[in-house]
Order: sequence, then structure tokens, then C-alpha cells
Amino acid sequence: LCALASPGSIVEIDVPMRLPKHAIRSSLAILLALLDHDTSLWISPAFDVDSIANFLRFHTGCKLEHTSSNANFILCELNQIDSFSIFSCGTDEAPDQSATVVAHCVSFSSNKLGWILRGPGIKNERTLSVVGAPRNFLSNWALNHSFFPRGIDLFLCAGDQFVGLPRTTQIYQNGVS
Repeated sequence: LCALASPGSIVEIDVPMRLPKHAIRSSLAILLALLDHDTSLWISPAFDVDSIANFLRFHTGCKLEHTSSNANFILCELNQIDSFSIFSCGTDEAPDQSATVVAHCVSFSSNKLGWILRGPGIKNERTLSVVGAPRNFLSNWALNHSFFPRGIDLFLCAGDQFVGLPRTTQIYQNGVS
């Protein structure tokens, strides 16, 4: 939760755990913390769905969804997201019903050449460089942000690290929206 309270801050996972094959430690740690028997999860076919689903259902009791638009939580590759509209963004009456997306990317760093992040939880601004984001990510994120209080929250994961990007975060490329 600290990652969402301080958007763009890189959090390192240092918890030993036995993982299903091809699983990313940071994404499973997030899902283990957030999933329970009242939540649903959609896993992209890009993953070993059965292995990861069995692991998470055993440890959390979550339900597996067959479509991304119905799930509370999403596990996917960032570069495969063409639009956030394929996920639930909640309603004006129930913005808390929006999806939380846990997306794998190649890597990220606090490189000054990347994105500029602004918003709640960020004093002035923070920088973040992400490798593996689709070209239309910033325009999709701006649209997601414009739906506030609706919209998805996003965790970017790479290896043992992750970054939280709540829907309230504004993201600019090199200071240009």
C-alpha cells in the first residue's frame, strides 16, 4: 500500500517464497496481499494461467474470471494493454469497484529522461523511466485519469520490484502531457 501512497516510488520485495514457474515475485507478492475469497482475478493467457491460478486460489481463495472486464484484479503484460477500457473502471456511485491492474514490464528506474509524475503522494514531481510500455500508454493513462473518481489503479512489476500508479497520478513525458 505504500507504493500507492507514494506513486512512482520503487518498492523491493525481499520475501522468500516458492513460486510457480515463470512467475514474477513482485506481482505475486502484490496479489497475495490484495486477493481474498471475495475478489476475482483475470490472468492474461500470456502466463501459465493454470499454475498461477492454482497457486493464488490456494493461498487466497480468490475466484478466477474468464473475462478481463469482470475482474477486480488483472495480471497481464504491460505491453499487451492497448486500452484500459477492457478493464472495469467502476461507476460514479461506486468507483471502488474498478480493477487493479498488476502489469509486468521489462524494467523501470527513477531515470530523469523518463516520465514525470505529479499528484497526491508526490511532493512536486517524481521521475520514472519504464521499459516495456506500449507507445499509447501515456494517452491511455491520461484518459484513465480524466475519469476520476473512476479509473483503474496500476502496479508495474519487474523482477523483485514494483511501482504503484493510482488513478490520481498524472504522467507526462519529459514534462509534456
